Amino acid sequence: MANTNQEQKAERFQQLHRTDGMFVIPNSWDAGSAYVYEREGFDCVATSSAGVAYALGYPDGEDITLDDLVQVVRNTVRRVDIPVSADFERGYAFAEAGADCVFVPGPMDEATVRSLVAGIHAPLNTILNGRFHDFAQLKKIGVRRLSVGSGPVRYIAEKVIHAARDIRAGKPEEVLSCGLSYGAANEYFSK
Repeated sequence: MANTNQEQKAERFQQLHRTDGMFVIPNSWDAGSAYVYEREGFDCVATSSAGVAYALGYPDGEDITLDDLVQVVRNTVRRVDIPVSADFERGYAFAEAGADCVFVPGPMDEATVRSLVAGIHAPLNTILNGRFHDFAQLKKIGVRRLSVGSGPVRYIAEKVIHAARDIRAGKPEEVLSCGLSYGAANEYFSK
């Protein structure tokens, strides 16, 4: 049963790369963030190497162990019903090796994205960035997959850093003003 379910998820994930148009794949850092993405309607989720590293207390850049990464992926796959793509770092091989898409990270302008779509004979996956992030235009150009990257985990980390500083300074007001109550959070995370 589990193998059949895994095969069905893999087929659903591959189908997203075969259909016309662009799909957005959010990047999670743990099972909880993946669950949020699933609950908010995404068709799949990917792990974020930076996000997983930060969640484990390390900088991005291959400081976490393979065992730690596998455990995060295992926990994530157990919690969500959508396909999960794992970022294993150093996974360099791209279209000839059978990849679903070619991932080119980093901030790029529109001209660079156009050149990549024209020059790479496989579906292009780029990353959400502050330089060029017009979803409609990316789709029109021919980007197939848009990864959210580490933006959400950095956003959350910034909030936690500020909360820690506020609490340490004896100023918990902003933390206490959170609109998500304990009961609402429990309800949200229940299946």
